[in-house]
Parts: sequence; structure tokens; C-alpha cells
Amino acid sequence: MVGTHELSQFDIFKQFTDQEISQMASFGQLHIFSEGKKIFVQNSFLKNLYLMVSGEISLTFDINPDITFIITNLRPGIFFGTSSLVGSKTPHNAYCSQPSEVIVFPIQGLMEIFDKDKRLGYKFYYEMLKFCHKVTQSRTWDILKTIYKKI
Repeated sequence: MVGTHELSQFDIFKQFTDQEISQMASFGQLHIFSEGKKIFVQNSFLKNLYLMVSGEISLTFDINPDITFIITNLRPGIFFGTSSLVGSKTPHNAYCSQPSEVIVFPIQGLMEIFDKDKRLGYKFYYEMLKFCHKVTQSRTWDILKTIYKKI
């Protein structure tokens, strides 16, 4: 279990009451992953949602056995493994470049909370939708800037 103060430091939780944060914190667990650790691999179904706290984690895509593309390096406060929320396979790997602290939320636990408190579930999914939209816009802009520099 993580404390409410640990979650409250992240922007996405600013929209939640202390009680709501406490409910989600009761299922979150702080994990320290070692350098070189793959947290998950692409094309797998995830059972956890992850929140980057500190360290260095890269999201990568294996093009073939010899070529791996780095999609992004995560910053603190960034969720990853979001495909777990919709039950689809993840399109990328999560790889630790250095020891990293991550809060892990078992999806089953979150779903139990959201079944009991539908309002909290809707609120959480709404905030995650805004978060995913922001990340997608940022990555698209980065790709367009890279392409434009090449032209």
C-alpha cells in the first residue's frame, strides 16, 4: 500500500479528494525495479497499471530481433501500461535504464473500487483519457518536428 501523500504529489490526482486518493492508494504498491529489468513486453496483456515515481524507464518497440525503437523516456508522474485499463495487448516494452521507483496498481483492485464507487471510476477514466490524449499529442508533435527537420 502507498500513502495518500505519495499519490497527491502527482498532477493527475489533484482532481481527486483525499478519500478518493486513499481508496486508490490502498491498492497501490511501490516497487523498485533494477537496471536492465523489463517491466513488461510488447504484445502481452497487462494486469497492472504503472505510475512512474523516479528513475529512468523507456518505452520501446521491437521492430525485429536486431532493431529496437525507443518511443519515449518516462518522467515522474507519467502512467504507463494503460492498455491494461481496456484489456488490450500493450504495443510496447517497458525497460529500466537505471533503478526506478514505480507505483503499481493491480487492475483487479482498481476495478473492485470502481464497481463500488461508480463516480470515482468515471472520474478516474476521464482523467486517464485526458492524460492519454495529452501524451498522444505530445508524441505526435515530436514525430512531426523530427520529420520536419529531415526535410
